[in-house]
Amino acid sequence: MILTIDQLLKLSSAELNTVAGGKGRNLVELVRHNLPVPIFCIVTAKALEVAYFEHWRIELAEDIKNRRADLAERIRQSAKSSHLVGIENPCLQLFGQSAGQALAVRSSAIDEDGKKSFAGQLISFLNVPQEHVVDKIFQVFASSFERRALAYRKLNRLGEVMIPSVVVQQMVAADSAGVLFSHDPVNLDTACAVVAITRGLGDKLVDGAIDGSTIYLSRQSDAVHQTNNLLTSVQTKRLLQLLIQCETIFSCPQDIEFAIATEEVYLLQARPITTAKQEQTFETTRVFDGSNIQESYPGITSPLTFSFINSAYKEVYKSFCRLMGVSEKTIQAEGDLFGTMLSYIDGRVYYNLASWYRLMALLPAYKTNRTFMEGMMGLSQSASEVSAFENNTIKKVTVFEHFNTVKALVCIGTNYCRLNGQINEFSARLDLALLDCELESMSLDQLYIQYRSLQTKLLSNWQAPVTNDFFAMVFFGVLKKLAANEDNPDSHYVYNLLLQNHGGIISAAPPKLIAQIAALIASDKTLCQAMVARNQPLSMELLKDHAEANNLYSNYLNLFGDRSIGELKLETKSVKDDPSVLLHTIGNLALSYDPTKLPLPAEESKTKDFAKGKSITKQLLIKIIASQTKQSLAQRENLRFARTRVFGRVRKIVQTMGQRLTEQNCIDNMEDVFYLTIEELLGFIDGTAVTSDLRALIALRREESAKFDKCAPERLVLVGAAGLKRANLFTGKARLEAASQSKLQLKGLGASAGTVTGRARVIRNPEVEMLEPGEILIADRTDPGWIVHFATCKAIVVAHGSLLSHTAIVARELSIAAVVSCKGVLEMIETGDLIEVNGSNGVVSLLSRPAKEAREEHEDENHAIPA
Repeated sequence: MILTIDQLLKLSSAELNTVAGGKGRNLVELVRHNLPVPIFCIVTAKALEVAYFEHWRIELAEDIKNRRADLAERIRQSAKSSHLVGIENPCLQLFGQSAGQALAVRSSAIDEDGKKSFAGQLISFLNVPQEHVVDKIFQVFASSFERRALAYRKLNRLGEVMIPSVVVQQMVAADSAGVLFSHDPVNLDTACAVVAITRGLGDKLVDGAIDGSTIYLSRQSDAVHQTNNLLTSVQTKRLLQLLIQCETIFSCPQDIEFAIATEEVYLLQARPITTAKQEQTFETTRVFDGSNIQESYPGITSPLTFSFINSAYKEVYKSFCRLMGVSEKTIQAEGDLFGTMLSYIDGRVYYNLASWYRLMALLPAYKTNRTFMEGMMGLSQSASEVSAFENNTIKKVTVFEHFNTVKALVCIGTNYCRLNGQINEFSARLDLALLDCELESMSLDQLYIQYRSLQTKLLSNWQAPVTNDFFAMVFFGVLKKLAANEDNPDSHYVYNLLLQNHGGIISAAPPKLIAQIAALIASDKTLCQAMVARNQPLSMELLKDHAEANNLYSNYLNLFGDRSIGELKLETKSVKDDPSVLLHTIGNLALSYDPTKLPLPAEESKTKDFAKGKSITKQLLIKIIASQTKQSLAQRENLRFARTRVFGRVRKIVQTMGQRLTEQNCIDNMEDVFYLTIEELLGFIDGTAVTSDLRALIALRREESAKFDKCAPERLVLVGAAGLKRANLFTGKARLEAASQSKLQLKGLGASAGTVTGRARVIRNPEVEMLEPGEILIADRTDPGWIVHFATCKAIVVAHGSLLSHTAIVARELSIAAVVSCKGVLEMIETGDLIEVNGSNGVVSLLSRPAKEAREEHEDENHAIPA
């Protein structure tokens, strides 16, 4: 007649549903998953049947069948049966007999589920003294035969009455209580969780007697909107965490009653949200983040580029997992992971965060590596929507860890020891694969063979760069943790100073080479002005008079000719194809050349601060880790340049394919080839294409791309199928009280040490807008192709990026003060503003703004490259 939690946990799912009812069944599942639920027991319908027969000498089932009009009253009278000591004594033993111990007595309908919640139809009681508990239990039993409950059954076509079970639960002395919804239950806005809360018990709130306070919790950031202080930040995070766990357990949006007592959150019940509009299936929330990937693929990216990189990522990370000791069986089981690491939404490339978290989960130390990965990607916040994955998928990963951690660690250690050799082998293979060949004279079939050869030799053997990326991520994350010092407020910036002057970074060579050329031609004002004017024929003719500079220029094009703005987008023109920006930069730098000005030395002083409060052993460990981090970051940047070279060759192959298709009258012009996917392009040649009308495909994609927004969010949260584009963005509807930064100061991540004061130059289109020497570069983000701008800038501030991004690494190598992930910088800073950039602590300060006339003059002066 009465079942304790231990007894309930032993029951099968079918048995549990029969004896505990919907509410009781859900409470048992919460306990099974170690969620905070006050102690309870279930009083089954058997208790009523026994008491009813004892008191009335007739089976309850018989009176139900005969539809007695006074059945509810007869059930209440059955509480006087002497047999009910079988309920009272176990309750006293379970909850204790201390004076004042209050209980909650709640209904739990046997046929209660998401469609038939019985909310408000069956009676419940709070703060019930133990001596009255039996009477209240029978009142709950009786409520299932009251007129409103019977009418509810008839309305919902539920058939004959099924006697409810009763949940008897220890009361929580709540400071506040309320109801938590997965999303707005009225308009189904899934952007945020909604809390209805009041002080004390939440019974009047649930009954609708009072409105309480409504609080909106963002599901994708720490943002909260509340008009009072009923919830602390710790409590809001805990509520969201519990909500996500409940959603995972029951696989649907939840309606949760909770109570908060002495900072602890207790779950009193959980059930599916029931609304007239509710869809009957639970849809996946997908999180797409562009914080880091759009540094390499800014703006709109062509279908050809995306399909090429998506295919490459799939094969590269499969190979990486094999190398790291992940079993082939696991790789096959996680097959969809590798093909969905990137996503393509409205012409832009995003990381699919769930796939990246799943990738990290295939390796040991998931939680640590996840944090390191988020730092490497420069995520502004973790993706709480992906936490459902952690509660489901990580369970099987922990099994992997228990049995295969040693094997995986051995593989990881072995690969670290072999890494330098692997990089050397990769570099040799790269040089061999990229030997000069006459692509321009090749047929489609020959170009096809060239692509497949490149795919086999390099794209399917890209383990060395990815393995180095992994170790760079780990070493950098460990260094941050080791360098942290709670007693030293500057410790957050010390690890940046420890990484200053990596050495050996190939991306630092172009600015130095540009400066050399500028110094050699500075005396030839005619040549300098021709370069600034982008007069390429005249510039090349005049440059012949400067043999050393001419040789350096030719070397630049040979070595760095593939390095350009958006260099990893196949549709981008390389510097070899269009050197106008390079010429302008050289000419501009030469006109302002001053041999008396020497570069300032890197900031060194604070590097000693890492030793404060640390033992000799820890200081030595920090130095070792810092050295390994610098080495892996330098290799990472150099291997990124190797990637640029490969993309340059692929670009030339597909461009020539486009030219051949134009000659064969299959497409209208060479650029049209970028509207095809790599599979469609290759399939047209090898006979596997499902559509041979390339013009029709191109026209369709042109029409679609014309509708893409020029501006896109950094993060997209979509509900259900991604192609439906049902955005789950946390917008102004929730009226968040976002923390605003000072109008005169912004805080980002200090990426390269140094404090610099100068005039700002906001650059949005780096192919047209140019810097004056000595200005501070302000941009949304940069990629390796911006290196020509680094040659002339005094400091760098970007709105996006991480401490491991190209901007940060090259700035440290060149000793240029830099701040990354400085949100709001494009809104606060204007061209011509006098600003101070602190590359150590990440603070950007607006010192003064010139008058409008002076600012316009500054913007016009050499701001855009002449046509």
